[in-house]
Amino acid sequence: MKKKYLKNILLFVLCAVILAGAVSVPAFAEDTEPAEEENSISYEEINAKLTEIALRREELSSTVGDLQEKIATLKGDQETILEQKVLLDERDSYLNEQISLNNDMVDLYKEMIAEKSLEVDAAKAKEDEQLRRYRKRVRSMEENGSYDYLGLILQSSDLADLLTALDDIGEVMDSDKRLQKAYIEARKETEEVKAEYEQVKAECEAKIQTLESEQTQLQEKMQEAYQLFAALAEDVELYHDQWVALVARQAAERAALQAMVAANNSNTSTGTASSTGVVGTGSLIWPVSSTRITSEFGLRNAPTAGASSDHQGIDIDAFADPNQAVSAADTGTVTYAGYSSGYGNYVVIDHGNGTSTLYAHLSSSNVSTGQTVSQGEQIGNTGHTGIATGDHLHFEVMQNGENVDPMSYFDSSTVEYYH
Repeated sequence: MKKKYLKNILLFVLCAVILAGAVSVPAFAEDTEPAEEENSISYEEINAKLTEIALRREELSSTVGDLQEKIATLKGDQETILEQKVLLDERDSYLNEQISLNNDMVDLYKEMIAEKSLEVDAAKAKEDEQLRRYRKRVRSMEENGSYDYLGLILQSSDLADLLTALDDIGEVMDSDKRLQKAYIEARKETEEVKAEYEQVKAECEAKIQTLESEQTQLQEKMQEAYQLFAALAEDVELYHDQWVALVARQAAERAALQAMVAANNSNTSTGTASSTGVVGTGSLIWPVSSTRITSEFGLRNAPTAGASSDHQGIDIDAFADPNQAVSAADTGTVTYAGYSSGYGNYVVIDHGNGTSTLYAHLSSSNVSTGQTVSQGEQIGNTGHTGIATGDHLHFEVMQNGENVDPMSYFDSSTVEYYH
């Protein structure tokens, strides 16, 4: 009688505990969480790249500042126009790199926003999966009823059976509590990741706006080089001595170039291979995306003081789309990559078949003397270095040391002439 009474008390207490547990929000069966999607670049890697770019930007800013001081000391001095232009060209090459780095930073900030967005998506997916399991568990309880626990206890035949049933029930309830906690944590994680995403997004967008504003300022600063030669062209009498000096220097540079090309041709005994043995295809491809020719080969009215009236190449406009990629017209060896006051930054390529090509007024070049290049490979970008009034490519073709009209290699119907 006493045992039966004790069993009834135990059953009553256990039922109360079980029913109390049944009304709490249960979780769902545990199973493997979905694998996180692997990204091409991590948030930490983006930050590392941004730090690297920021350090380079500081170096460039310091260099540009030093050059700006030198330019400022020469401003207004009629006798130093050429020196001013050389300094402006050097400064602008650094400004171009700053612009390129700014563009890289903008891309990285956008990538950072996208990366954080992926983290939000991953957290939300995890939460949704937890919710799916939760709903599955609730449906199971609705279908099977919450009193299965009580039935399991009442069906126990003896104390050992009862204790086994209690162990099973305890494990299920512990599992439910753990998974319920996991759901709550997943929900909390989603909220935290979302908040972090919004903060990163706002910070990155603010930095992008600052960089874009800086880009405009850098572009405006580069207009100084245009204005310098515009002033020279407007008052030839005032700047007569400088004009004469520019013409003389360009003639000397032209003579040096022709001597270099002739020497290179004489070093190849057969006349069919370059000094490195590289031979081009014999046909040329157009070197830039623009097809607008602003100055043709041959005699012309010089567009600015110091520019040649006997034009040894063609000028391809890049004003509407500055800093265009410049490609090697054919396979060959770079025989010169450097700077002169007339050509600015320029590159000469020997194609090994008696033909050489020249690309001048580049904002920058990314090849060096002695380097082998393939047809179509980028060698630099259009610019306005040297004696130039606007962003363009001066393109020359030399056959056995003599300049020829580059258009003899191309279909004139594919280009637009601007006069």
